[in-house]
Amino acid sequence: MFSMHEDLEGQIISSCLQGADLTEFVSLSADCWTSQVHQNVHKVVCDLFMSGNDVDQISVYHSLQSTTTPVKFDYLMNMSSEYVMVASTFGKMCQSLRESTQQRRVVQAVSEAVVLAKDASSAYEARQTAIGRLLDMDDLTPEQRLFSAKDSLQSVIGLAQAAFERPEAEKNKPPGISSGIQGLDKILGGFRPGGLYVLGAGTGRGKSVLGVNIGFDAAVRDTKVMYCSLEMSHVDLMRRIVSSESGIAGNLIESGHLSSDQIDSLQHSAGRIYSASGNFLILDQPSLSLYQLGAAVRQQVKLGKCDMVIIDYLQLLRTDSTYSREREVAEISSSLVAIARTNEIPVIALSQLNDGGQIRESRAVEHDATGILKIAYPEHVESEWSDGHETVEGTIIVQKHRHGRTGKVNVMFDRPKQRFYELVSY
Repeated sequence: MFSMHEDLEGQIISSCLQGADLTEFVSLSADCWTSQVHQNVHKVVCDLFMSGNDVDQISVYHSLQSTTTPVKFDYLMNMSSEYVMVASTFGKMCQSLRESTQQRRVVQAVSEAVVLAKDASSAYEARQTAIGRLLDMDDLTPEQRLFSAKDSLQSVIGLAQAAFERPEAEKNKPPGISSGIQGLDKILGGFRPGGLYVLGAGTGRGKSVLGVNIGFDAAVRDTKVMYCSLEMSHVDLMRRIVSSESGIAGNLIESGHLSSDQIDSLQHSAGRIYSASGNFLILDQPSLSLYQLGAAVRQQVKLGKCDMVIIDYLQLLRTDSTYSREREVAEISSSLVAIARTNEIPVIALSQLNDGGQIRESRAVEHDATGILKIAYPEHVESEWSDGHETVEGTIIVQKHRHGRTGKVNVMFDRPKQRFYELVSY
């Protein structure tokens, strides 16, 4: 199969050097070429084409001399004259090369999925990892992602018309999924489909609490939420939700030291939680890999059971790469963007902040995100925290927002009850 593939590569390279239409040629990906020489020819032709220079045997020859596989001029001339160019079939040859390459990618992905499945610790992990690796393949070519300005304009006008026709009460709601905090919704317009939002805070400073508040409040409003809990079990997570909804400290719920009024409150909140529980999925899996996450999200979206994903937290996601930690986190960030856009849902990734108040381990995360939110506290709160104060004042800062303005929202963090409340000044 490879000899036929290489022969097709040779025909395409020869046609290119004989003056074929380069539009098709430069759209081919680098992994279409099994020969290093062919790959280098493709690269230098693309560079010449993109810079507006002429592409001929001489310019290609001179450019090839600076690559890892320089060639003699006679070799290049023989390559260009080996096949007779037929302009009408050049596009079909390029398409055949794409299809052959895609088949090779599938075979490679299946092989990698087998290896990943063998290394998994359980049958469930093996299945999710293998599916995730296969779903990681991008089946869309650039041509399939091209949209005319006319189509885009019609979409915008259609959405504007639909928004205009909504009842007045509906118009006051954010266009995206509400955060449950009115001031934050006014800034963000809610969490929008296809967006990656990063919520950062220092260690133990409430990022998981706010993530749970946002997720379960959305579930109560009939939004289907997948909460990926990489740090705590589903039971611990639900205990936080019960505490938040009932207003009873988690340690009292766990110990059983409850008054009769608290028992009533607990039973009342349990009914509300139960009614929304079908909208709140908890993925309880430590060391969750990107492949597994991608598989789980895709499956639930197709089943109509996922409108939003919350990941607690970003730095605990696992990659199969062996890069530096900064590059691994950068890969995680770009993959989360892909998950959000491919599935047309908002993804909220919780993240630790370093001592300088920046997203830990990678600047790429702040670059990739649609929105960056950070929980900050004034200096005097640190002593209150250490002294065990039950409530502390803080601020949710919208540091970056691609769809609009930035700003701040003042909040109160009720630590025992695991709940953030907006502070409204009158």
